[in-house]
Amino acid sequence: MLEVNGYNLTVENIHRVAREREQISLSDDALEKIKKCRAFLNGKVASGVMMYGVNTGIGEFSETRLSEDKLKEFQKYLVYNHSAGIGEPMPEEYARGAMLGRINVHAKGYSAVRPEITLTMIAMLNKGLTPVMAQRGSVGACGDLSPMAQAAQNMMGEGEVFYNGERRPAREAMEEAGVEIPGLDIRDGLGFINGSNVLTAMSALHIYDMERLMKQFEIAASMSLEALLGNLKPYDSRLHTLRGFSGAVASAANISKCFEGSDLLTGKVKTKLQDAYSMRSTPQVI
Repeated sequence: MLEVNGYNLTVENIHRVAREREQISLSDDALEKIKKCRAFLNGKVASGVMMYGVNTGIGEFSETRLSEDKLKEFQKYLVYNHSAGIGEPMPEEYARGAMLGRINVHAKGYSAVRPEITLTMIAMLNKGLTPVMAQRGSVGACGDLSPMAQAAQNMMGEGEVFYNGERRPAREAMEEAGVEIPGLDIRDGLGFINGSNVLTAMSALHIYDMERLMKQFEIAASMSLEALLGNLKPYDSRLHTLRGFSGAVASAANISKCFEGSDLLTGKVKTKLQDAYSMRSTPQVI
């Protein structure tokens, strides 16, 4: 089980949670930080301090104070306003990765959402409930507001989820899975949607795959060189260190590891003075 504390998320455990469905929990310290920040927010609201997106509107309405009876309703309509994605649903692994990323943000203790929001997201991941998020509609640098808003609808028992391989209404599936619907209170909607968590999750999963593809590339190149009796001098780390490209230095070292104990290194096998570019330039290409 992965215990999220706000600072320990890696590409590898994003892969495990998003794809292999590893269970997660929230560290006690992170939960206390979330509670403390929420209490701070509630105190500021009670004292009448104006805070953007909490007791004011957003954008052109940032100077407009919301009446007390509109505070919760505003969060609901903020989510509705941004739930404008289109196209087919994104793969579940992207949506799960995005949820994990948002949980990690909350765990730092600065988002001021209620603990119930973060804990519900954790319960959804652990029970296999994945928000249905459309593939198109992200604002990008400003945040993945549209897909995250579609996920935030689930906090109100609205929108859809994937559950047990089926696309289902969120309320129905959450009740069946035993996940309580927390609703949205002040700040909860904005604290849920405002971040680039979808793009980050996609990038993490791509990096995970690319790192492994590169490793396979290096192994395949080593096997080819072995079969073709390649000259191994182009993989000498001193040459690549001299040129100064860290990627080529690392790749040459990886390929050299594959040749430990090979007769190509001992001189027992005769090799050419120079091989084809497609062989000797492998570290630079990688």
